[in-house]
Amino acid sequence: MLDYLGKSSDTDSSSPAEFLLSRSSRKTLIYLVLTLYRMYPDYDFSAVNAHQFFTEESWDSFKQIFDSYMFEASRAWIEENEGSSLLETLYKALDEVVKLSECEIYSYDPDSDADPSLEKGAIWSFNFFFYNRKLKRVVSFRFCCFSNLVAEGFLMDDSSYEEDGEIFDDMDM
Repeated sequence: MLDYLGKSSDTDSSSPAEFLLSRSSRKTLIYLVLTLYRMYPDYDFSAVNAHQFFTEESWDSFKQIFDSYMFEASRAWIEENEGSSLLETLYKALDEVVKLSECEIYSYDPDSDADPSLEKGAIWSFNFFFYNRKLKRVVSFRFCCFSNLVAEGFLMDDSSYEEDGEIFDDMDM
């Protein structure tokens, strides 16, 4: 994949991923994909395409998604941490590492069958990358919602039921 990206030519594209397809941005795409490989070393990202990455306009667009999906977690955080906001805490931690005012923010929207977090029982997930070119740093941030079945241990990776009915074999009915 890295060879392909390195050899591809500059073409004008009306694609939403136009920014990531330009020659100057292939390096950014490579960094983002390499970050995915680092996060999930046992996962194959060779089918990842530039159109799966989106440039977020600002921290505010990230904040809107975060607030919508992490409402319950944020409320629990405030109760546990004496009124300190989860988003404010996250902002301070990210800013310390990558200087958010100097970052480009990307979201990664993989196909559902190519999302490593969905393989582990997540119902939905969001993947963000905060990239500071000057510092040459990428921070990945992922949040997802796991099924209660996974949280309670009902769905296990080692289980191999030949038929759906086998899961109920030891139950009194």
